[in-house]
Amino acid sequence: MPLRSPVRVLQWGAMRGLAPFAAAGRSVAAAARRAPVELGIGLLVFGCCAFFFQGGGWNQNSHFATTVALVEHGSVILDDVRASTGDLARVDGHVVSNKAIGTSLIAVPAYLVAKTLTLGITNPGDATILCAYVTTILTSGLALALLAVVLYRLLRRRLPPTDACLLAVAAALATPLFPNSTMIASHPLVALAALSSFALLDQPRAREPDAAVRLFLAGVCAALPLTMEYLTAVIVVPLSVYGWWRARPHRRALWFGLGVGLVALVPLTHHTLVFGHPLSTGYASLVNPGFAAAQATGWHGFDGLSLWRLYHLTFGPTRGFFLLSPFLLAGVPGFVRLARQRGSRAYGLVAAAIAIGVLLAVASFVHWHSGSASGSRYALLFVTFSIVGVAAQMPRHRVWILLGMGLGLTFMVIGTAVTAIPPPPPEHGAMPSVLGWWWERFAAGNLASWQEAILVSEGGATGEPTLPFAFNLGQLMGLPGLWSLAPLVVFGAGMSAVLRGQLRRASGALPSRASPAPATAAGPGAETRGRG
Repeated sequence: MPLRSPVRVLQWGAMRGLAPFAAAGRSVAAAARRAPVELGIGLLVFGCCAFFFQGGGWNQNSHFATTVALVEHGSVILDDVRASTGDLARVDGHVVSNKAIGTSLIAVPAYLVAKTLTLGITNPGDATILCAYVTTILTSGLALALLAVVLYRLLRRRLPPTDACLLAVAAALATPLFPNSTMIASHPLVALAALSSFALLDQPRAREPDAAVRLFLAGVCAALPLTMEYLTAVIVVPLSVYGWWRARPHRRALWFGLGVGLVALVPLTHHTLVFGHPLSTGYASLVNPGFAAAQATGWHGFDGLSLWRLYHLTFGPTRGFFLLSPFLLAGVPGFVRLARQRGSRAYGLVAAAIAIGVLLAVASFVHWHSGSASGSRYALLFVTFSIVGVAAQMPRHRVWILLGMGLGLTFMVIGTAVTAIPPPPPEHGAMPSVLGWWWERFAAGNLASWQEAILVSEGGATGEPTLPFAFNLGQLMGLPGLWSLAPLVVFGAGMSAVLRGQLRRASGALPSRASPAPATAAGPGAETRGRG
């Protein structure tokens, strides 16, 4: 019964035309003819993200509630839904999200689409859930799909199509980027923007007229993460140095700086209007006493590098990236290899500087684990840029890397199916294994186990929904337990077969064990290029 309303709404929307979507469809069809592999990668990743929805939680509710407030009330005040989240700050007797404004602003178009598609749903609770779901897949899900496409295009400059495709898909689906993209979160958007800036700068040096435009766009993308996560300020320096080094003449790098400066106006304006000063943020007036105490430690929560935190971010049982996605470990010797080769030295050093810089910054932060999360959300840029190092090792250690990808994919599907937001690690004592925690629930068929409301009005009202707050699409089809994952398996197998055919046509034949690409050690201006 409750599923008929959204179906009717979708049919109504299709019948009404929605001209922009028709135009987008024509654009996608044209892109499919030009770049079938990229489209296949994007559809595979987007479909996997759209299969899951994590429902409510403080982090995602804070973003979504702000987006709703912006559209419905033209304000960022969350007084009416303050019970939805603890990620709040006090401002002049009101409460607002303590987070940077960028994610909520970017989600506005997606929310408008979601609101249109749910107009015919009379149950307010169901309408809120489906609206949050559509907003999620059109922000975080779409961002991860685009990230995989950008990564494929970047890696394709130095690797054969098959290897580049495997790494792009693994980065999206075999790392904590996947579970964190099945809810409204800033981190997939941050990763997409940062990688796009890096990819724009990794172009052959030229004096063509569009070089200034490319540098300007690279600057915009480099600064966008700062509008969503303040900690990402650490990536602006290496990207700026890379932009200066790549620009010829060097004064052309001013276009990069212009892009950074224009985007920086967004958070500065938000801070001024909401908190009264360009450099004042919500973290200076936190509502949650525990968060406020952590923020007061050291300098805004940074109390110095901790080797204990560094261990738990890499190999630890609760948040260790090398445990959750073992193939990422190949990035360490991969960065060394890139640094030792003259043609790839700058490319590798900048990627390593971003990955290691983010990891060390998070290891210096009191709230390093990012609360309830798969991996540490704050350090997902480490995952994104580690793929550059892994790619350097791929031609020589393909079997071991593929094995690590398989393990990572298995862990991430299990974790995403159970919940992308497992409990935070304890402050003291032994650290539990998140893999064991996930497996215990997965084996029992306890999927979508975290059921938390999305928007909670005054008095605790949630609209009395008939839909679950968190779900996978198989569950909405009525499939029980582990059987609910069957549609995902069929979709994944089908898209994999399609991608295999596309790759065969792109490269002539699927290489069983390709030798290193001639451009692996070459700089961006000398790589062998190819279309996927």
